[in-house]
Amino acid sequence: MIKKLCLLWVFCLSVSACTSPPANVADASGNGYSYESYTRRLAERGDANAQFSLGSMYDEGRSPGVGQDHQLARFWYGKAAEQGNAKAQFNLGIMHYSGKGMDRDLVQAKHWWEKAAEQGDANAQFNLALMYARGDGAPKDNAVSMALYKKAAEQGQVMAQYNLAFMYYEVQHDYKQSFYWYEKAAEQGHAMAQNSLGSLYSLGQGVPQDHKQAIYWWSRAGEQRIARAQYYLAILYEKDARVQPDLVLAYALYDRALFNSYLNLNKKLPVEGAEIARDSIAKKMTREQIAAGDKLIAEMAIPNNFKDAFDAYLARNTSGINAGK
Repeated sequence: MIKKLCLLWVFCLSVSACTSPPANVADASGNGYSYESYTRRLAERGDANAQFSLGSMYDEGRSPGVGQDHQLARFWYGKAAEQGNAKAQFNLGIMHYSGKGMDRDLVQAKHWWEKAAEQGDANAQFNLALMYARGDGAPKDNAVSMALYKKAAEQGQVMAQYNLAFMYYEVQHDYKQSFYWYEKAAEQGHAMAQNSLGSLYSLGQGVPQDHKQAIYWWSRAGEQRIARAQYYLAILYEKDARVQPDLVLAYALYDRALFNSYLNLNKKLPVEGAEIARDSIAKKMTREQIAAGDKLIAEMAIPNNFKDAFDAYLARNTSGINAGK
């Protein structure tokens, strides 16, 4: 059913100060200051956390009285980064990589992400891993990439879990490890991991074949508008001998796959043949079946209702197998 899974090339973006600042604060003598003024006083005295916070204010330009200024963001991130603040090191790496407020510099991006990664920053580890996986700013090296992905994945970084699973599947052909990490990412709600996990269950790769689990995870991915997962479900209910065929359900699923394949979310997983398959099925259906299929399409199209509509349809009909986990 699948020949190749897809790697998600997405860099982690910058992080912000952890809490929303109060409008005003007071020093020990009770004198009032704006949060920006108070943070600046601390930053100018060398407080690394305040320097990072001030850099975030200028980076985002969303704090009261602070306009966006990438040059000042870089300055204060740099001050904090030199003192070992991992979040500032990570954000400084983002600025160098993206060329935000400066010329793009992959050497400096790698330098600061390495500094943050050495302190255990999972997002920096992920971005470095992606550099090595792509050969973008670092020599292409799958072994180094996988080691970095694993460090981030073990901290729960979901994109690292997904990419690590892909590399176990494609590079090392270790389906058990691929399954393990896809499951970790899928349980955190990663839609593409849910799709891939369904495929592993369907194929019996890295795990005993289990069609109930395949349907469950494909329907979870379908809830997040992953067209390929909806397409796999459609194929299953159209002509797979492992379930009782259901033309109404297959018709609706092909339609949803066709619709969602045009969304930006699915550009990396285009669905070819969904329209032809839907129209071919329609020729075999009665008017009543087409009406039922159109009704199901409308129910599935309601935001966050795809899986509920799918499960409810199965519960009302005897075809197929239970989609519950």
